Amino acid sequence: MVRLSWVQADNGDYTVVATDGIGCSSLPSDPLNVSVDPLPAVPVLTALDATTFCEGGSAVLIATADADATVQWSLNGVEIIGADAMALVATASGEYSAIATSDAGCSSAVAQSVLVTVQPAPAEPVITASGATQFCAGESVELQATAEAGLQIQWTLDGVAIDGEASEILNVSTSGSYAVIVTDANGCSATSTIATVISSPVPYVVSLTAAGSTSICEGSSVDLQAGIAPGISYTWYLDGAELSGVTSQTLAATAAGTYTVVAVSAEGCTSGSSSSITVTVTAAPDAPQITLTESPVFCEGSSTTLVASAGTGLTYVWSLNGTPIAGATASQYTATTAGTYSLTVSNSSGCSANALTEVEVVVNSLPDAPVVSLDFDVLSATGPGAFQWFLNGTAVSGATSNELSATSNGVYTVSTTNANGCSATSEPFTVSTVGMAEASGSVFAVFPNPNNGQFIIQLVQAPNTTAYYTLHDATGRLVQQQNLTNVSTTVNVADARTGMYFLQVVQNGVTRTERVVIGQ
Repeated sequence: MVRLSWVQADNGDYTVVATDGIGCSSLPSDPLNVSVDPLPAVPVLTALDATTFCEGGSAVLIATADADATVQWSLNGVEIIGADAMALVATASGEYSAIATSDAGCSSAVAQSVLVTVQPAPAEPVITASGATQFCAGESVELQATAEAGLQIQWTLDGVAIDGEASEILNVSTSGSYAVIVTDANGCSATSTIATVISSPVPYVVSLTAAGSTSICEGSSVDLQAGIAPGISYTWYLDGAELSGVTSQTLAATAAGTYTVVAVSAEGCTSGSSSSITVTVTAAPDAPQITLTESPVFCEGSSTTLVASAGTGLTYVWSLNGTPIAGATASQYTATTAGTYSLTVSNSSGCSANALTEVEVVVNSLPDAPVVSLDFDVLSATGPGAFQWFLNGTAVSGATSNELSATSNGVYTVSTTNANGCSATSEPFTVSTVGMAEASGSVFAVFPNPNNGQFIIQLVQAPNTTAYYTLHDATGRLVQQQNLTNVSTTVNVADARTGMYFLQVVQNGVTRTERVVIGQ
């Protein structure tokens, strides 16, 4: 085989004839058509931007080549994968070049390179705060930028440069997003992370009012009320010292001193101090003690006296079951009614104190008073209980049943005592029939007997000036008394109740009694 090559060939049909060593030649070969495509023009590179820039920046390079050619970019002689467009965004340092390739696959020579220089950016600055970055209006915080030496500093607020703030320290009192930008000699810069500062508004000064008199008694209080403001709590002060744990709008002031209040927002910002209110506290009197002159348990009709312990310049109010007793304003009170007694004393300042203890008074009821009746010489008392008979006010020894045989004339009473030891006494009953003579041998006669309330007294002899009669019923009650001036006297007691009566006639020093029965 014989190979033929051309460094430069022209377009056309090419044949070949073989000639041997003796000069003999073959017939010409079949023609081979050769077509030579032209090379594309070398691209021309231009930069739309400065080719020296800072880290993070870029430069757009443009390759100007034949219209039907494609471009392949390279960096420092190494193809950049995928970089086959006419424009290239260069972000790295080095020499950028390109070649053009025609549709026939013919490539141009390498274009004149473009040198790109990327300047390193300074280190990102760091912001530190001297204190909390959330504070109340009127306060501030210092932000300090830590950066490499020799760099220019510029502070920004919400992305806008702050005029004149080019030092490492920035005093901040306004809410916003703060950052610092540092720039080196090459004009390259770095920006810090954002430092967010919040300045919360301070509440308005609230008003302070008292719901009543600020002169109070020991043990009482006055409500102090701060003005209402939305979304706040309160801090109270007494004589300049904070009252721990008191955050409500209203304070029940019990101690003497000067009170103020400040409003506190949800962010913890406090207003200025309110106007002050001074509370004065007057001492209350000592709590009195109650003593009793008698037992608090007694019978109906008796009493016990409640006595308050001594005090000077005090007024007294006694109460029964919590209700003041009208007129009971002395240092002692005589109790006759059952219930719970209490005492309140007040001094000249109007301050009061209640007694240390209350007194429970128990009043036991009396039994019903017995009623006495006489059957001939036997006295009888009604009702249950333990009995005691009395004659002319003196107890009759052993007379403790409900009946008593009257052996002497006089005034009889009887008392009965119940289980609580309470007694009741009957009405007096006069007995005057003991030893009375019978009608025979008497100095007078009665007729008719029985009668209807009208009868005649017939004397045996004419009466003297001192003669008289008395008529008693069976209970000893005097029904009628009258002088006797005639031998015959008519007695009229028609309105008297039916029953046995005792008619007694006194004449010439002689007393005689006759039983008289009054019927219908």
